[in-house]
Amino acid sequence: MKTTNLVKILIVIIMALSIGLIGTSIKLISKGKWISNQDTPTTANKNSKEIVREPNDKIVSSIPEIQIKEETKEHDVEIEKEEEKETTKKDSSNKNNDKKEEDKPEKKDKKIKEEKKDKKEKEDKKEKKEKEDKKDKKDKRDKKSIVKPTYITKDEAIEIGIKKVGVGAKVIKVKSDLEDNPPKFELEIQLKNHEYELEIHAITGSIIDFEKEKIDD
Repeated sequence: MKTTNLVKILIVIIMALSIGLIGTSIKLISKGKWISNQDTPTTANKNSKEIVREPNDKIVSSIPEIQIKEETKEHDVEIEKEEEKETTKKDSSNKNNDKKEEDKPEKKDKKIKEEKKDKKEKEDKKEKKEKEDKKDKKDKRDKKSIVKPTYITKDEAIEIGIKKVGVGAKVIKVKSDLEDNPPKFELEIQLKNHEYELEIHAITGSIIDFEKEKIDD
């Protein structure tokens, strides 16, 4: 009797364990199917209320989609603002460059005028210096050449003139011009029916000019 009871107990235990294993297996299989269903996204058919599952795609809820759209929109707005700033900077830079380009010719003209002015001043200074040098040289030459000349006397000039015309000549007029170049005496001498005009160098006593003219009776 005892042996029979033990066998019955063992059979009950084995059956209980088998039932537990079967239940566990069923649960695992059900859980695997549920996970598979969760990984498969669904799309709603517009013409019907059925939900169609799309394999190999992840399910994205409507709330994350809205958040993504808003973030994308904000990002686009930031990009547009950055582009506007860049455009404004470029425009400002271009305007400054244009202004600089406009100012360049004026600066160039001003520089050219200043260079011309400086050049003219240098030329004027050089010319002035050359004139002063020439004047100094001339003054030095004049000082060296200034020697008090020795003039012949009026009587000596008359004597030279009579000697040239001949004995018996009569002096009609005598004029001295010592400031002329060269300094001289001008004489008018008459002999018989001829009149003579002479120019005698006042320093050397040489005859510069001699003219003879017949006098009408």
